[in-house]
Amino acid sequence: MDGVQFGELPYLEVEEYAYACCHSLDGKTLALGLTGGRVELYDTETWEKTGIQAKHGRDITSLAFSPDGQRLVSGSEDNTVRVWDCVNNDPILLLDGHTEEVVSVAFSPCGKKVASASWDKTVRLWDSTTGDILYVLRGHEDFVNCVMFTSDGRQLVSGSSDDTVRFWDVETGAAGEVWDLNEGTVVCLAISPDGRQVVIGHGSGAMRVWSIATRSAGPALLGNTQEARSVIFSADGQRIASAGYDSTARVWDSTTGTPISVFSSTGPVYDVSFSLDSRNLFSVDGSIEIRLWDTRSSGSSMGQLGHCDSVRSVAYQPSGQFILSGATDGTVRQWDALTGAAGPTRVISDAMSMIYSITLSPDLNKTAAGSDDGDIQICDLRSSERRPDLEGHTDYVMELAFSPCSEWIASASEDKTVRLWDLRNGGQSQVLYEMPADSDTEEDDSGSDSDDPFVLAFSPTRSQLAVGDWDGTVNVYDTQTRAVLTTTTLDDDAVYALAYSPNGQELAIGIEGGILFWDLQSKEPGDKLELNNEYGVHPIVYSPCGEWIACGDGEWGLQLCRHQSSEKNTWRCVSVIEGFLGKVDAIAWNPVVPLEFVTGCRDRSIRVWRISESNDGNVVSVDMVWGSNVGVLGASGMRIDDVIGLDAESRRLLIQRGAVDGNSASKEDESNPSSGGVVNADDGKETDDREEETDDGEEGNGERGEE
Repeated sequence: MDGVQFGELPYLEVEEYAYACCHSLDGKTLALGLTGGRVELYDTETWEKTGIQAKHGRDITSLAFSPDGQRLVSGSEDNTVRVWDCVNNDPILLLDGHTEEVVSVAFSPCGKKVASASWDKTVRLWDSTTGDILYVLRGHEDFVNCVMFTSDGRQLVSGSSDDTVRFWDVETGAAGEVWDLNEGTVVCLAISPDGRQVVIGHGSGAMRVWSIATRSAGPALLGNTQEARSVIFSADGQRIASAGYDSTARVWDSTTGTPISVFSSTGPVYDVSFSLDSRNLFSVDGSIEIRLWDTRSSGSSMGQLGHCDSVRSVAYQPSGQFILSGATDGTVRQWDALTGAAGPTRVISDAMSMIYSITLSPDLNKTAAGSDDGDIQICDLRSSERRPDLEGHTDYVMELAFSPCSEWIASASEDKTVRLWDLRNGGQSQVLYEMPADSDTEEDDSGSDSDDPFVLAFSPTRSQLAVGDWDGTVNVYDTQTRAVLTTTTLDDDAVYALAYSPNGQELAIGIEGGILFWDLQSKEPGDKLELNNEYGVHPIVYSPCGEWIACGDGEWGLQLCRHQSSEKNTWRCVSVIEGFLGKVDAIAWNPVVPLEFVTGCRDRSIRVWRISESNDGNVVSVDMVWGSNVGVLGASGMRIDDVIGLDAESRRLLIQRGAVDGNSASKEDESNPSSGGVVNADDGKETDDREEETDDGEEGNGERGEE
């Protein structure tokens, strides 16, 4: 396994949930802010705990080291700021004055001042030696979410929920420039080490680099689909990392804005911190595991990582040689179906709109993307040209489907309507169905998303469109006359998915706990396949031969079902596939290799699966052929013996995941002293010969002294 890199390194396990982290400037100490207000310090060489500080009254929201690394400042939900002695583990100062929680703190480059930002709409500047308040900086009209000193220490920069960034003179407290960037709430910001640039993150997830001197816009950092909680430059200024509520830690090239890495966590990421050499990135996600990522890994190539957001559409080319995938990051990517090698990427949506749905046409020449403003963006994949948007919906477009001829599009929106669009006639549309205003589409006990009340499916052989809704109604329409051909209403069942059989004579209906099969010659569904899940089955896709069905379980799994014509119950589940980190939204069968299919998932992954059968056909297994952007190393049930060629960190990771025996690895460590410590496979903790771890002034100006 020479040269193998996994992207993720062994995590550090602590005793309480962590919400904030930062490195000292020399990179030798990592500080963690834990739930309940405790601060812990760790030596980054040995991972020994070197300090435990006294508690804040509530959770810690932000941490910053002094330039010499001997002091640490912390901000807390208890409305206070504290300064700590990192050498003696003693509290030095309590900075009290904010009337709402403190969400951001910073040390000045000279170490003599501390700044704090609060939801009380103020920024405060303190003397870090005496604790005296120097200025109360007023001017923001809403929560102040972030504050930072410029590299020369002459100015403070703050960002607020009032959509502005403000500059303040540190010596006088006077207000300087006010930037209104028209991007919405300013959640986080960071200033480059050379002081020339500031990167600003907004509540929508949008991030951009700006020149401080000229106020000119630099590269946009694309990928975040939800709020970026924090952002940071690497020590050399060449990289930018963010912590996102979309459960990712992301790394970009600061000069070009090119995505370098996307690391998937199991929950919202609250803070990130680079190691001194920028090779490793730490992230905290409100759990007891401090994740450590290797930014040098082969997974750092975006060509290998793939999409930056949920994959909502996948399709094989007719030859079966390539796969196309569409994601809500506004891109369509091509993959080698056999090896997973990344091919061309097309950007099919502008960065100004948020994509909620995307689908590929059956001829693979077009894509349709539904946005938050109700428009549908059409892109020609052959020329990469945008067609005029389809306008008509008044709210998010949540579902899209192409007709088999690729010239009709059905769309469903949060405005509670279904529309049918004719691309041959300039995209003219007609409202096909409108849900009654008094329909109950509130979220039910199963966790159904009431913002997505419809599911759609075109018949493969006829001009029919099936529309299902959360009220349990399924209507089948003639797309030429718009007339309802047949309808059925389920008893106490919402419709989560629809799929026509290859011959168009049967409609599979996904419900909570199973699939109903409707022979369209009958008035209502007949057979029901019971499946072991607590959520609605979605999506459902028949194999080309009609013998197999692959379906999502509504949560983080996939189920494979097989037709049993000789049995009374004609379908049964033959395999359950787990290991996803999000809901499976897209499935497509290989038209050339009968027992192979591809999945697209909200965890941003593309995975190809192959079905194997025993000689008697009684045993079915499903194995992953390859996967792209598979965010977490999965080693459940795996055992790798006699491993050679692994570096120390990769060995520790595999031991921690239980794939490599810790005892045999320890023996190899003895024969290879440079291999470093290991992590015990039983309890996930690192062990070696060391200890075990883990006021009222003028508007916009500063107010001198105490209020």
